[in-house]
Amino acid sequence: MKKKPAGLFEKKQFLMAFSLAAAAVCWLIVVMTQGTTTTEIIRRVPVRVDAQSEILLDLGLHPIETETQYVDVEVNGLSTVVGLLTPDDLTVVPRLNSVTEPATYDLSLMSGNQTPNPDYVIRSFSPSTVKLRFDRIERRSFNVEERINGLAIVSGYTEKGTEITPDVVNIEGPAAELDRISRCEIVAELTSPLDRTYAADCPIILYDENGDALDTEAMHLSLDVTDARLVIQVLKRAEIPLTVDYITPPVGFPLRELRDARASLSQDAVVIAGPEEIIDGMQQINLGYIDVRDITPDSNVFQYEVPLPPPADQFIRIDNVSSVALTFDLAGLESARFNVTDLRIVNAPIGYDPQILARTIPNVLFVGRTEILESMTTESIIAEVDLSERDIVSGSYTCPVKISVPGRGLVWAVGHHTVTVEVTALESGDESENPAL
Repeated sequence: MKKKPAGLFEKKQFLMAFSLAAAAVCWLIVVMTQGTTTTEIIRRVPVRVDAQSEILLDLGLHPIETETQYVDVEVNGLSTVVGLLTPDDLTVVPRLNSVTEPATYDLSLMSGNQTPNPDYVIRSFSPSTVKLRFDRIERRSFNVEERINGLAIVSGYTEKGTEITPDVVNIEGPAAELDRISRCEIVAELTSPLDRTYAADCPIILYDENGDALDTEAMHLSLDVTDARLVIQVLKRAEIPLTVDYITPPVGFPLRELRDARASLSQDAVVIAGPEEIIDGMQQINLGYIDVRDITPDSNVFQYEVPLPPPADQFIRIDNVSSVALTFDLAGLESARFNVTDLRIVNAPIGYDPQILARTIPNVLFVGRTEILESMTTESIIAEVDLSERDIVSGSYTCPVKISVPGRGLVWAVGHHTVTVEVTALESGDESENPAL
C-alpha cells in the first residue's frame, strides 16, 4: 500500500518559514500603529457638580440638584488609549467662576481630571454649556393647619375642638422655594356626622399664595415629617343637677325645712359636655358644703364655683356657667342672743375624768322663727363637747362645741364656739366616779 504524501503544514521547513513571516507581519503592524493618533466621541459622560467647591462655600450656595446632565466629549489621542475610553474614565465639571449669587446659570464645561492623561486631550463638549441652578439652603418652621370638609355633629353631641400632632413642620430647601410656601395643611374628608372622637393620619400639603398645591420633590424640599395626626374631639352633652351638702346641723334640726323650703340655687343645673363614658354615669355635681352655723340674716348668700368632673380638661361648659349662688330666704326669721350655760361632755374616754373649765358661753347669736326665739330661755339650750372626735390623754384641750335647741324647730346657733377641757387620768377603781360615763 502506497504512503499518502505529507501536507505543507506537516513539513517542518514550511512551518518554520511561516512562523517567521507571521512574526514579521505582527511586528510591522505594531511599529506602524505605535504613534498613530485618533479622534473619538465618548458619549453620555455625566456632568459632576462639586457642592464643596470653595467658590460655592464662600457664597453659601448649593447646587439645586435636578436630573444628571450628560454631554458628549470629543477626545483626541493615541488610538491604543482613546479606543478603550468609557464615560467612567472622564470627569466633566462646570466652570463656577461666574457664579456670584442665587440664580440659574449657563456654565461652560471643563475637564475635572486632577491629573491629565498625556496620551489624549479633550477637544470639545457637546453641548458646550449646561444650565445649573444655585441657591442658599435654609430651614424654616411652618404651622400646620387643618381643613375639614363635610364636618357635621350628631344632635346631642358637640365638638370640643381639633388637635394636630405635630402642629409645626420644619422644612429644609432652597430659600427661593421656601418663599413660595404660603401655608401647610392637612385635609380631612368626612362622609357622615360624628358622634364620637375622630382621629386620622393625614399627609401634609404645601400651598402657595394662590392656593395651588406645591410639589415638594420638584422643589427639592425636605420635610421633617410628612404626616400629621388630626383629632376632632366630640363630646356628649348633658344637663347635670347641682347639689350642696349641709354640715353641722344641730341635734333635732329640721334640715329639710331649711334646705327645701328656704334654700335656692341661682341655677339648679348646668349643661356640660364630656366623654360619653363619663357623662352617662354622672347624676349630679356637688358644689361643696354649707355650714348651718354660718347662715345669718346679714349673711345668707354664698357663692360656689361649679367644678368640672375629672379630667377637667376633657369637659367644656356649654352654658358657660362657672359659678352659682346659694341663697337662703330668711323671711319670718329673727335673731337674738343668749348665754349658754348647759355645757355637757359626751363620749368621754374610759379611764379619764374630763372637765369643762368654762361655766358659760356668753352672748351666743341664735337665728330662728320669731315665736321660737320669744319662747326660748337659757334652759332650752344645750352645748355638747364630743370627745370621740379626737384622741384623748391627760392634758388640756380646746374643743369645739355643738349648740342645739332640742325640740324647738327651725332655730340654730350662729358661729363657731369652743371651750377648754381639762382631762385627768383616773386611778384604778375610780372609773365609776366619772359622771360623764
